[in-house]
Amino acid sequence: MTIIKDGKGTGVSAQVDSNNRIRAYAISTAEESSVAIENGENFILSMEQVFLTGSSESAMCYIKNTSQLTTYVFELCVINYSQPTTTAGSPQVIFYKNPTTGSLVQSASAGRAVSSNLSSNKTPAVTFYVASGSAVSSLSDGTVLFKSYISGPRTPLNFLNTIILGPGNSIGTSIIPQPNNTLMSASIHWVMFASSNGE
Repeated sequence: MTIIKDGKGTGVSAQVDSNNRIRAYAISTAEESSVAIENGENFILSMEQVFLTGSSESAMCYIKNTSQLTTYVFELCVINYSQPTTTAGSPQVIFYKNPTTGSLVQSASAGRAVSSNLSSNKTPAVTFYVASGSAVSSLSDGTVLFKSYISGPRTPLNFLNTIILGPGNSIGTSIIPQPNNTLMSASIHWVMFASSNGE
């Protein structure tokens, strides 16, 4: 009979089958849950409501990964907005890949980024700038990742962990209000985690 002994010298032996494969008990855990529990590196990024007083596109937030090693994965984005002053049409959200400049970046107004693990004080290695007040902000030099109509006052977009923010990469979002809008408030919030393949 083959015996695999505990390498720590406690005298405990592992059970194996006829092919000398060790018998083990495993629990499958999603990566985002694992990094949140073990490392406290699941993060919520949020901003205050801003007021859009026209129908022009306005940048809402800009996130840049400033780490040289860590990769962040976006799980979810939630878009909140109040009922606009017009009911014609629907607002739109635009996601930009790797924007670099624009008045939103230059204003350097920081949003909130905290760990969703309440026992952790970690913060992500990102630059997170957000719009504020009622000034129209801009982003430039990026390419459109995707563009979508916003279906309701609280719209969650589940990215299914497919939006990857590698070292040096950035992502930006902007909102285009409904035509003839004179006042609507809006905010965008994110959930992301540090990939276990990072540092």
